[in-house]
Amino acid sequence: MRYFRIGSIILLSILLFGCSTKVVQEDAEDHYSKETPLEIDILVPESIEPNQNTRLEISLTCNGQAVDSLETVMFTIWNKDEQDVITELSAENWGNGRYGVETTFDRNGLYLLKVSASFNNSSVMPTKQFTVGDFVPKLNDEVELDNTSNSHHKHH
Repeated sequence: MRYFRIGSIILLSILLFGCSTKVVQEDAEDHYSKETPLEIDILVPESIEPNQNTRLEISLTCNGQAVDSLETVMFTIWNKDEQDVITELSAENWGNGRYGVETTFDRNGLYLLKVSASFNNSSVMPTKQFTVGDFVPKLNDEVELDNTSNSHHKHH
């Protein structure tokens, strides 16, 4: 009989504790602010020639709506073979959630474009690789292209 009482108390305690943590878990999310995801599409021309003016663009949305009032939009561009030569450009607001820069590339090669954007405490920093001129990626470059190319990126 004594073991039955102890067992009942332990079982009842477990059941009550399990129910009370469920209530805490369901209620806990209401006490934290919910982040609104910033979505970004990086748009790079399919064909880019050296020494020609090139337009690099991003399209930004938040909850399906175009974002026209970003706090920060920076484009960082570098050639994969010259990683110590980095170009940083402040993007212009072209309206309707579009931001971009116009630039030129002085030689053929594999380039990387990293976009840094912030809006309402949400930040994204996707990177996209692209080629300029008659550059043919090596096998290890192609694998890296698959791993780091983010033409569409969501941050939650």
